[in-house]
This record gives sequence, C-alpha cells and structure tokens, in this order.
Amino acid sequence: MRHRIRVGSIPFALVLAGLVLASPSNVAAQLAQTSPTYTQRGALERDVTFRIDSGPPDRTLLDSGELGEGYGLRLLRLDVPPDVDDTYLSWGVGIAITPVRRFELGIQFAPVLYVPRTRYGDLESYGRFLIFGSRHVDIAAQLVLQFPTRNDFGMGFGVPMVFRLHPRVRLDVGVELELVIHDDTPDGDRDVRPNFDLPVALAFNLTPRFFVGARAGVFVYDFRDASAPFGGFVGYTVGRRHTADFTAAFTGYFGDTNRVWELILGITGRFWLG
Repeated sequence: MRHRIRVGSIPFALVLAGLVLASPSNVAAQLAQTSPTYTQRGALERDVTFRIDSGPPDRTLLDSGELGEGYGLRLLRLDVPPDVDDTYLSWGVGIAITPVRRFELGIQFAPVLYVPRTRYGDLESYGRFLIFGSRHVDIAAQLVLQFPTRNDFGMGFGVPMVFRLHPRVRLDVGVELELVIHDDTPDGDRDVRPNFDLPVALAFNLTPRFFVGARAGVFVYDFRDASAPFGGFVGYTVGRRHTADFTAAFTGYFGDTNRVWELILGITGRFWLG
C-alpha cells in the first residue's frame, strides 16, 4: 500500500518550512555573521547589531589608508627628514549599527591625539552595503566620509571582500579610491588629492576564540608615492550572544612614507539587539 502525504497538513508544512530555514546555506550565512569565531564572520554584522569600536572593526578598509582608520589605542612612530623623529599616541573610538540586513552604518566620533599634544582629529563616518553573500564569499560596497573638524574633507569609495577559505582560515581584501580635498596650496585654492589603497589580511583561528593573522598591502599617496605596510595581529573573543574582541597589532611601513611602525591595542564589542 502506498502512503500518500497530505501536502496541506499543518505538520508537514511546519517540517517543510523548518527544512528550508535550516538549509546548510542559510545556517552557514547566519553563523558567518554571528559566530564568536573570527574567521567565520561576514563583511557586515548581523542585522540589529550594535557595535562599539575601541579597536579596528576589520583589518583592511577600516584599518588602512588615509581615510577609514584610526580606531583603538595607537602608538605611531614617524620619521620626517631631515630632523623630525617623533612618537604619536592617539585613541579612536566609534560606534556602528546594522539596522537592517545587508547595511551597516558607523561613525568614529572620538579621533583624539594625546601626544605630543592633545587635539581633536577629523570625524569620520562610513556606510557598507552587502552586494553579494554566500557560504564562502562576501562582497560589499563601502563609502567613507571624513569631515573637516580639524583638517580636510575626504571621500573613500571601496569594495571590501571576505573569503572564508576554511572554517578557521579567512582572507580579507579591500580596494579603495580616496579623494581628499585640501586647501594648503600656495595660492590658497582647494585641490583634490587622490589615493589608492589595497590592503590584504589573512587570519587563522587557532582555537574557536583565539586568532592570529598577518596583514600587508599597497598604499599610493596622491598617485605618486607608494608605501607598503606589513605586520601581524592577534586577538581573543569572549562571549557568545554578545561578544568582545581583545586585539593587538604591530605594523611596519616601507617605501615612500613618514611612518616607521605602529602598535595598536583595541577592544571591539558587539551587542545583538534582536
């Protein structure tokens, strides 16, 4: 005797809906955004997530270039010929929220330099929209705005990409064009300075919560002077529904740049409001 399944039955409909919602691709996409494991996260936070950034939100477009960086407690060594050799201490704090799926909005509201003298920097804000998301790849579009609360107005148009090569291996790549408007020309007119930024970061979770990584890239200032940062980072994640990353990073700079090295300490807290 053949047993026929009544499609219109409520139990079958619930089972079918559960299978669809629990499909591997959907589960993987959710875990990529909510997992405490660093290498399984996405390019954006999960929807209805509030984040406090007292550390770099990521290791590429929000921690590289002239725009979109400066988060965390940073110790920077500069060498400006012929006789300027100085160390700068700054602390950048911001917040971000993902009000709806596929869109993230953030602002760095406290870019403060403490050494050699205290001063407020340029306030920055960014928006990030997820263009493509799958189990292994996220591609987003990003706009960064720098407001001249101290120096110059700037805009950055970027494409952050995340490749989850393995459950414990993650590759981040960013491509960005920056346009900075400044008025320090000899004739007093405003001028536009274009920059090109190409940061890359490779991260490994040695345990579900302890991760290490390396970062490098190319930065072209005013389409003339090219420099290359190279360094590493380490971090540990606490929590599950609400998480915090405690991180430390060191970067050395090579090429046409006044930067010598930079040490970064940070804490990034995520609070899911759903």
